[in-house]
Amino acid sequence: LGILFSNYSQAQSAEPVLPNIFTPNEDTINDEFRIMANGVTVSSFSLKIYNRFGVLLFSSNNINISWDGRTNAGIKVPEGIYFYIAEINGKKYNNTLMVVY
Repeated sequence: LGILFSNYSQAQSAEPVLPNIFTPNEDTINDEFRIMANGVTVSSFSLKIYNRFGVLLFSSNNINISWDGRTNAGIKVPEGIYFYIAEINGKKYNNTLMVVY
């Protein structure tokens, strides 16, 4: 009985990159919360960011628009944990996001 071994490479499916922390302190380094497609062809996109009380702070239907850590009124949010729901091509991603200055 012979066993045949073959070499193969397993293609990894591309997944978007969803950061869990950012520092909107205006030093031009990591100042925006941006979801990166990472090779994913994006046909549909939605992002909603909420504070701990469930108040919607930011929403976008364009993956190229990032969140700068401000409310819709232009006020910087305080340091802390925020919640987001992203939907990319019908797949939901729910997670937390930390804002640190």
